[in-house]
Amino acid sequence: MTEEKILALRHLLKSEMLQLSVKSFTIKKAIKRFGISKDEANSYYLSVRSEIKKDAINKGLLYLFLGSVLVFIGLASVFGDSRLIYLGSLLLGAAGILSAFGYFVLAIKSSKTQQ
Repeated sequence: MTEEKILALRHLLKSEMLQLSVKSFTIKKAIKRFGISKDEANSYYLSVRSEIKKDAINKGLLYLFLGSVLVFIGLASVFGDSRLIYLGSLLLGAAGILSAFGYFVLAIKSSKTQQ
């Protein structure tokens, strides 16, 4: 593979990982798009995963902060009269917090890959 294709493959794998895509779907996408073997795609996947710890932690902290703020808004609107804000912000806050946990798991897996 040329250097440009390797960089494009690494960029694809990084963006798919930071979107919290499933590993098997990401590897199948890389195999189909770049025409490489499964073992080669898996080795690139593991090497990219070992490099994205900082990005995953930053994104996880952002989602955790936003999710916590939205949950607080939802809980604060319980005492008000706005039921729509209550349900919407609680759902968005819970989704943000769950996404943050996904990014933290990705960061933990990336640190285990480096060892």
